[in-house]
Amino acid sequence: MSDLVDAAAASEPRVLELRVHGVNNTTPAALLDLPQDDIQCLRGDAKAAFWLAAPRQNPPNRARGHIPAGIRREAYSWGGLVRSETAKHTASRSIALAFQVLALPFSIGNGAMWTRRLPHDSDTGATRLRANITAAAARLFGFVLTLLFTTTAVTVAVDLIALQCSIGGECSAWPSDLLGSAVASMPGLAALLTPGRVLALLAIVPVLGVGLLVLFARIARMRYDTLHTHETAAGAKAREAMEAAKAKGSPAQPDRRAVLAQPAFWSNRTTAHLALVHFAGATALTTAQVSWHLVALKASAGFPAILCWAAVVLLVLSAVAAAILPTMTITPSAPEGPRWSAWLAQGLLVLAMLCFALLLVLLVLPSAPDLSSTDGLAGDELPPLLIITLGGVLALSGVAWRPRGFRAGTAWLGSTPAVFMLLSLTVGVLTSSAVIALTTIVVAGWGGPAALVAGAATRSGLHAPDVFLALGGMIAVALLLSLVVLVTFLIPRKLLADRAKTWLVQDEDDPLRARLERDRRRAAFIHLIEPATGTIATLMAVAIGLALTWVWAGVLWQAPLPGVASGTARVLGIRVADILVLTTWSLTVVGVALAGIVALGVLLRKPGLLAIVWDVTCYLPRTAQPFGPPCYAEHAVPDIAQELDEWLCEHPERRAVLAAHSMGAVIAVSALGLLAATTRDPTVVDRVALLTFGSQLRTYFGRLMPELVGPAVLGTYPARGPRPWKRDPWSTDALDDDRAWDAPPPQPSMTRLGGALLPGDGVPWINLWRLSDYLGFPAVAGRTSLRRAETTYENAIDRYAQEIDRTIDPPVVVTHNDYFRVPAYQDALLELLGGPEIAERVDGGSAAR
Repeated sequence: MSDLVDAAAASEPRVLELRVHGVNNTTPAALLDLPQDDIQCLRGDAKAAFWLAAPRQNPPNRARGHIPAGIRREAYSWGGLVRSETAKHTASRSIALAFQVLALPFSIGNGAMWTRRLPHDSDTGATRLRANITAAAARLFGFVLTLLFTTTAVTVAVDLIALQCSIGGECSAWPSDLLGSAVASMPGLAALLTPGRVLALLAIVPVLGVGLLVLFARIARMRYDTLHTHETAAGAKAREAMEAAKAKGSPAQPDRRAVLAQPAFWSNRTTAHLALVHFAGATALTTAQVSWHLVALKASAGFPAILCWAAVVLLVLSAVAAAILPTMTITPSAPEGPRWSAWLAQGLLVLAMLCFALLLVLLVLPSAPDLSSTDGLAGDELPPLLIITLGGVLALSGVAWRPRGFRAGTAWLGSTPAVFMLLSLTVGVLTSSAVIALTTIVVAGWGGPAALVAGAATRSGLHAPDVFLALGGMIAVALLLSLVVLVTFLIPRKLLADRAKTWLVQDEDDPLRARLERDRRRAAFIHLIEPATGTIATLMAVAIGLALTWVWAGVLWQAPLPGVASGTARVLGIRVADILVLTTWSLTVVGVALAGIVALGVLLRKPGLLAIVWDVTCYLPRTAQPFGPPCYAEHAVPDIAQELDEWLCEHPERRAVLAAHSMGAVIAVSALGLLAATTRDPTVVDRVALLTFGSQLRTYFGRLMPELVGPAVLGTYPARGPRPWKRDPWSTDALDDDRAWDAPPPQPSMTRLGGALLPGDGVPWINLWRLSDYLGFPAVAGRTSLRRAETTYENAIDRYAQEIDRTIDPPVVVTHNDYFRVPAYQDALLELLGGPEIAERVDGGSAAR
């Protein structure tokens, strides 16, 4: 036996097993299932790196960390690309987590661009026009989110702190002047800090806030969006071929490959100019709001009005520019960034900054307008009301962004863009309202929320725009209703026995049987995330619509917010003011909770739900919103593709198994598409196999983004969504019915990743899943076989994995993690290799170093 081990160890490994983790940022040691001392970093840094399993003594067969003979096991760790846990200092982790909270609406809103019907080279003129219109609408919605951030900052810094507290003296917990006793003790400082200069100083805050977003976005592009040589070379070659065909006068043939199989797809994002346009729009909005205040006070005639209208024109031009700038390219033939977009963005920013600078000069000069009679920002209601109304209209239009014929197999019946935008707008408004509510407590003490409601009723004292109070209150009520609806999902007790029998699951008479059943029922409930999200989005749409109607009625009738609904309130026997105080306090709780998330994330260094949501949205490249999180896929996908390409090109007999968990499966199929499009050796793809486990490719991402990883792209059977009030939520998906199947396999046995992603017959594929996995599903079909017409298709890709880890004592039930600790993983690995010589050497195999 020892001679066999020595011989196997001395031989050069011909198989690379490359493991890729999911969103929970599994450590390299855990991913390789070895102690930290038995792994070594091959290359990379704190953001992303390749690690090698190099145990000093190979564990026995079926034990943790065992490596079959002839296999080189590596792990790709990419969690540092987006996670703040990798930051070494508490301050940097705090900034990163705070940015995650503030940028969450941006990241969700950016997803609307990728859930619409994406364009393709083979599209007709009408289809391409529809795609361009929806892309413009998605970018305009991203612009609305930036304006919402800006007007919130204007409300807090200019309206509340500068005008109402520092100048107007309306805040009991704030000094009547800016620096209180310090100013009184320094007469020179009192003369220096005139009301106009205080206003100018705090008017810089909104512009500075958006400027920091621009800076963060630029740093992220420089740090994360790494371009790989072989990827960009392949894209350049494809573009040259397109241009040569055009020069000869012959029309270029449409590229019918999948979106993820386009050369240079991951390096074709151009959002730098869009960021400048957003900055220009934010600056113009700040200038317009402050200069209009001067016009309303009649403190200075002529010039403030000119500045205000100039800023409004620049704001409108910025909105148009944000809609038309080309930021999303799919094929290599698309433009990488025309010169006019740079000139337009830079020109708008220069003009906006010039107007803002003139406004500051007007405020700081000794002849500045008199602001002593102010009681708050004039016209503060209209800008946020118009911004949120436009956002709501764009969000509702997302219902029609996908063609009717492609809706059945998509999430929320094709309304995915609308759901993403509604959730983004809800989170943005909720965050803005919570920040304003917290600010009132800081400046007016614990009576701040009640003072806000009193100010809304009397139009005097401490007050904020009614739209934030109304929306915050309605959203709080909608959240409570959502919770009630979600509780009803628990009414039918989840029974999964029938589906377990379909997959030939043999439940052992084990002491862990009761725990296993509980975990299965819990997983079945968590699987209802799609209908739960749809319920929340629908209730939020109703809440936002009612709140906007309420506020618009008050604006048009010139009535205070509580007075508009007083008639309805009397019928219901409630006081609107009391309800608003209660909901405003609930917004304060939301603000404290967000701050608590940041604090706990810093102290405990745990990912948490916020970070997981962040990781999922980070997969999508920034196209509609330049201030969203950096896209780790633009770095990770080329990393993996290049690693596979270099390994396989070194020797024609080498093979590779790409083993990916959870979200890593989406990255893995993206890397395979890129590899097929950019490899130097056309035989490389034929020597790769795919092993996924705990993945959501078919049930979540395939329904959310059909053009990226949908059934036609991967060759999977279209998935039906879960039914919340059924005992088995996935019983409908498990039916053998006649669905529209765009890419059925050429052979009766489904064994390969097919579809439009890969050329030829694709690659061998095995997917592991289990009923106790709350985030793992079958990747091809919801049953073991399908019958269409006269053909029966056997699902040989999806395999049921054991649910009990027996590598430790006592055994434990495993759910979403630790797939590689059950026998099904090693069996699948050896089957994908297809060589009996590997299986024969397992018992005496050794680690390949």
